Amino acid sequence: MSANSKQVGGKHYSKYGDLQPWDVVIAWKLGYLEGTALKYIARWRDKNGVEDIQKAIHFLEKLIEVEKNKQQTIDDVMHVWQGKPIEWGLDVMDNRNE
Repeated sequence: MSANSKQVGGKHYSKYGDLQPWDVVIAWKLGYLEGTALKYIARWRDKNGVEDIQKAIHFLEKLIEVEKNKQQTIDDVMHVWQGKPIEWGLDVMDNRNE
């Protein structure tokens, strides 16, 4: 028996036939945040209504925060790299510093 052939804890995904949110998450190689948002969007009409839309938005807001932080880190590294060289306290390749 495949996992798609049964539903644990409700019928809110059963109306989608063979297309289950987790199959889309896997096929599209989505991460946790966007996959969870997709799950809430897929079920909102059949389960918790507007509350599920709000949950999806919350996960997308977190995704935006994470992606902006990644970009800021890249920008910070590029700024340092384009400026003066990084000064190292010890030569990590010199075993005599042990």
